[in-house]
Amino acid sequence: MKDKKYLAVGKKKISLIALALVSVMLLSLPGQGIGRAKADPIDLEIPCSLTVQPGDMANREELAELKNEDVVIDLYKVAGAKKVPGYDTYEFDFGENNPYGALARMLEGKEADYRAAAQAAAEITFTKDDNGSFSHASIDAGLVQKNLASGTKIENLESGLYLLVARSPKLAEASDYVTEVTVKGSEGQADFTQIATIAHSDHYTYTFLPELIALPTKDAVMVNGENLVNTANPGDWITDLNVTLKPQPGPRYGDLQIRKNLEGYGGQEASFVFQIEAYTADPAVEPDAELVYSDVRTIQFGGEGSQELKLSGLIPVGSYVLVTEVYPGPSYRLDGAQTQDVVIPVPENGAAGLVEFTNIYQGTTTSGGVITNHFEYHEENTETRNAEEAGWEWTQQ
Repeated sequence: MKDKKYLAVGKKKISLIALALVSVMLLSLPGQGIGRAKADPIDLEIPCSLTVQPGDMANREELAELKNEDVVIDLYKVAGAKKVPGYDTYEFDFGENNPYGALARMLEGKEADYRAAAQAAAEITFTKDDNGSFSHASIDAGLVQKNLASGTKIENLESGLYLLVARSPKLAEASDYVTEVTVKGSEGQADFTQIATIAHSDHYTYTFLPELIALPTKDAVMVNGENLVNTANPGDWITDLNVTLKPQPGPRYGDLQIRKNLEGYGGQEASFVFQIEAYTADPAVEPDAELVYSDVRTIQFGGEGSQELKLSGLIPVGSYVLVTEVYPGPSYRLDGAQTQDVVIPVPENGAAGLVEFTNIYQGTTTSGGVITNHFEYHEENTETRNAEEAGWEWTQQ
């Protein structure tokens, strides 16, 4: 079995805000094939197989949590294959009434752009509504395998072109696992978006670009310093292919829930202010723990009872969170600790880090207002790449 890591084609360097480079295939076209006496000629009747690994865990620490059970593969057949007479190569056969037929022109000639074609195939497979949510244009269009555990060999595949989609096994609906990422344009070009899919481990969210895979294929060769695959390369045809995905990892975010109980009420609106600080570890145990989130939130009451404030998808999973009630109100006594701590759990089955505060009415009716300070952390400016612009921004609400 041959193990390939597909790299991006071309000299233009694209930096992704949320995504790494992914695999691209170059296919020979009519007139480009090279006949060889020592290698067996192409036989498109031989069944092909494909094994997809979720990522190269040996090279990136962030991929250590990415396992086969964290990623499943959906495989869509985009086109068949037919031999080019007189040459040891083949071309794609889209046939009639193929929803992917619009890709045919994109894959012709020496200027074939497989990155753009993969995005076009994804746009045919998934459609976006006015709210930005994705769904399957046709769930059966080209679908060959669905929900297949990565690392499993997909056998008895016909020769042709396939769209490979990697996603989390726990996200079954396209609206849950299909998203868009922003790609930084090269100098003089505007930023643009691309369709991507996601998978999760406990602490990371992994982003994948859809990929086009051609079967059978050839060994990669060096072109301008890059390992590229071209079916005009000399050597044997490969029908048993092993592909390693190149996901981009990022933090997985969970939920924090603040529950506020009010016993008794003085007849005027009561406001309670909470300072929220999240660290990579308990700062009392590890003084060098990094602050990863800070904010101030307010819960207001118009009567006795309980209310909940939920911060969804804002704090990295595993963060150690300190919530402090910094303003209990002039007429209410805090019953319990002023600061409470919780670790943000994996956001599955509604799990959230919960802290709870209770205040008791003291029988006074002192009035007062509340000004909420809002803190938000900014990474380095994505346009100027100026690290000095990073840091906490304070606004008053």
